[in-house]
Amino acid sequence: MTMRIMESQIVDKIEYAANGTKFVRLDRGSLIRRYTLEIAITIRTGSTSFNASNTKRNGLLNLIKQIRLEIGAGQLKFTHSGTDKYFTDLYEVGEYPHMDPLTNIPANSSKTFRIWFIYDFAPSRRTMSDFRELLNAPGNPSNDLYVDWGSMADVMTGNVPTGIEIDPDKTNITISNLRAFEDGSGDSQIEAVLSNLADPRVGVDQFLLDRAATSYDDSIIRIPINPVRTLITEQVCFALENITDGDPRFSNDVVDQFKVENVVGGKETIIQDWWRHIWYQNRHDLRMRQHPEGIILLDWPDQRQGGLRNNKAEDLEIRLLTPPPAAGKKNAIRIHYKYYPLPGV
Repeated sequence: MTMRIMESQIVDKIEYAANGTKFVRLDRGSLIRRYTLEIAITIRTGSTSFNASNTKRNGLLNLIKQIRLEIGAGQLKFTHSGTDKYFTDLYEVGEYPHMDPLTNIPANSSKTFRIWFIYDFAPSRRTMSDFRELLNAPGNPSNDLYVDWGSMADVMTGNVPTGIEIDPDKTNITISNLRAFEDGSGDSQIEAVLSNLADPRVGVDQFLLDRAATSYDDSIIRIPINPVRTLITEQVCFALENITDGDPRFSNDVVDQFKVENVVGGKETIIQDWWRHIWYQNRHDLRMRQHPEGIILLDWPDQRQGGLRNNKAEDLEIRLLTPPPAAGKKNAIRIHYKYYPLPGV
């Protein structure tokens, strides 16, 4: 038999709940190559029109506070806010996901805007015969997709005018998948595929940067690298300026220098560089025509012959040199990890 990818099919839908969480149990009967999410957001108005210029920096992306796929107790296949997913795709895929531009809406009217997210589990999206990192839905304890929704207060600046709101009856996420299956006659390839199947997981941490750090030995900003007993292949780091004002921006001014160190034994320095240098190297290496500030990618297989091995708690740390935040403000760094559990985990 030959392994093939089945055409896309709609499998489920998640409804909207203002400032609430919705979830759906996705089918676990097949190996999954890809999930495609069509996010339809309908804004309706009352006696006041909607002015698209009165929206926060990342607009409708702020409505998706978190979207995550749980495959077992504490195990995540992906987890992002709408904003993080949008910008991470630029690094991992080379372009932004499609998102309809926000436009003005007259009074007593409505308009639907769409965002498309693709979660592809294979390293190569362009190769349909790539079965190295399929989602083994039948082999996992669960396959539950959760969405933490926001509200118009997360989208608009200032107070939301009366009557402008998200229409819950016309706001939802439609989910389709690409399944891997066997077709034809002959020996089965399923066992061979499963025995060689890689199973990457993800995680995310955020840390406040509320004061200056001028020395790497300063205990203020020493961030333990998680998770442990893993091989980390990727870290996407977001530097956020002024998280206290409800509309933070990504900025290269939040972190001066960035260091990853193995603090056990001889204290091996794994990487140490200016944040802006790493940012520009990403732009050069990835040939990025669009390159927002405040985001860097650490692609560990390129630097560490397979990945960054994190054997146990407190082995690895990120240390930062940072300028002081603006008066009365706080900055932050958010780090997304892609990793593989080491044997025995």
